[in-house]
Amino acid sequence: MLVYVDGPARSLYLSPVRTQASFTATISALMPALARAALSLTKDPTKADDLVQDTLVRAWRHRETFIEGSAPKAWLLTILRNTFINEWHRDARRAAVLVTGADFDAALYYAAAPEATLDDALDIAARASSVRGALSLVPDSYRAATVLATEGMPYSEIAEELDIPVGTVMSRVHRGRSFVRSQLVGVGVAA
Repeated sequence: MLVYVDGPARSLYLSPVRTQASFTATISALMPALARAALSLTKDPTKADDLVQDTLVRAWRHRETFIEGSAPKAWLLTILRNTFINEWHRDARRAAVLVTGADFDAALYYAAAPEATLDDALDIAARASSVRGALSLVPDSYRAATVLATEGMPYSEIAEELDIPVGTVMSRVHRGRSFVRSQLVGVGVAA
């Protein structure tokens, strides 16, 4: 049951951590639980150790938000869970980055493996060839921004690289992707 206490009595019930030592002692006592939770999420001891380390760094950075007398285990496990989810999303975004060049076909083949058949892999390679062809047809004014964005570079970095405003990058990428999409639909490849 959560009880809201206002006024001077609030400091008696919910006070920020008073000392570094009490915060450290509280966290140290919960290390085994953090390690178990991290291992159950990652299924890899090395990644679990990294996750616990990242959790402790975040907890230390935001220690002023921890309220002494509250539930430190729940607070730390929430930080651990959120850190894991953020890492998972970050890894998923990295995996979604389009690989270009000689590694493109290999990356597509391995993305389709192991349950894919040879026909599936050949179909993916044909689609990759169509995408590369469509990218090469993008007008010069849009191509650089489109290719850099397709490779996963953030718009702000593209703007610095091409020495143009971020809004212009966004516009060129949109137009370039629209062009590629229209080219792919024109040759029967789902966009």
